[in-house]
Amino acid sequence: MARRTRSAAKGSNVERTLLTINVGSSSLKYDLLWLRGGEVRGRQLSGSVTRLGKRAIVEETITALGTTRRTAAIESIEQAALLACLRAATIAEELESPIDGVVHRVVHGGVAFRGATRLGKPELRALERLAIFAPLHQPQALRAVAVCAGAFGARVPQIGVFDTAFHATLPESAWRYPIARELVDSNGIRRFGFHGIAYQSVLAQLAERLRRPQNRISAVLFHLGSGCSACAVRDGKSVDTTMGLSPLEGLPMRTRAGSLDPSLPLTLSRVTRRPVDSIVDSLWKESGLAAVSGTDGDMRTLLARERTDSRARLAIEMFVVALRKQLGAYLALLGEVDAIAFSGGIGEHAHEIRQRVLSGLETFGIRCDPTRNRDPSRFEERITARTSRLPVFVLTANEADMMAELASEAIA
Repeated sequence: MARRTRSAAKGSNVERTLLTINVGSSSLKYDLLWLRGGEVRGRQLSGSVTRLGKRAIVEETITALGTTRRTAAIESIEQAALLACLRAATIAEELESPIDGVVHRVVHGGVAFRGATRLGKPELRALERLAIFAPLHQPQALRAVAVCAGAFGARVPQIGVFDTAFHATLPESAWRYPIARELVDSNGIRRFGFHGIAYQSVLAQLAERLRRPQNRISAVLFHLGSGCSACAVRDGKSVDTTMGLSPLEGLPMRTRAGSLDPSLPLTLSRVTRRPVDSIVDSLWKESGLAAVSGTDGDMRTLLARERTDSRARLAIEMFVVALRKQLGAYLALLGEVDAIAFSGGIGEHAHEIRQRVLSGLETFGIRCDPTRNRDPSRFEERITARTSRLPVFVLTANEADMMAELASEAIA
């Protein structure tokens, strides 16, 4: 791997090396990236730690050396974050390219954090208070920040980029809940929306494929994985999204319930005599596709069992219906739409789901091509027929690159 010479120039020629840390509920991804002029120009390291436990899976790709996959006794996010720091520091030293900053994906930024931000003690305290709204992700991410700060010291800034920031453009008609104004305004209650970094990455790719500026694109975006959401984009800005105050609202997900009758937690608490907090916890961890199907809720499991398992079949049907309803709602909201895009693990890999969501929508100018849909990479990621008025794409959300580019300006 060739060493690089760091530029002393300012402005568009500034070069930086950034480590990105993307924490999930039970996983951690890390990338060591080289940027020039605020754009990613190279990747020295890409890795992930999944299935945290005594036999966690560590997969790494080092440029010019290839990919390795092994098991390791990594049981916590802290251990995974330390591994990422050590691996990145070693490679950066070999390249004589000191790390300029560590960039963290933080799920919930609230109203205060709408751009890349250096994470000092005051910022971390503010973000800790938001953990109640994102209990599967926020605490884990903040623990990773603490590990990285300890590993690199004060010389290397810790930068937060926020999934909620992209949705700061929501109009009040979209973010305000129809409840008493004093409850909303005095307690910071509103719809925030999530998956914003992924949506920004997908929107940038759409701009390339449609050959037009992002601020002239209107689109319906679906990010479908363990967590699922949809977003309506008008002129490059988020104007509506399915997740709300927390990532629990909206579409049914792997273990999350999605939108429900608001009285349901209290009703269940009364009839089961379980604390409301226990019921709400189950809405995060024991609901959604997993609860309906009686499986782990993974879409691959559901599709494999669909023919012989009526519960798996029902879970898939409920999921597809929810997506079709949301697509129809956003087509109506936007009026003029330039494209639809799917991303995320389900969005990218479950061609059966995409086919069912898009079938029978010729009236809306959507004509899914089964051949293209099975292998989008052969057709520049477009899965609709040439005669389809409205193009549909399957795109990979490159969160690491987007995180680094968003954070670059926050590093002096």
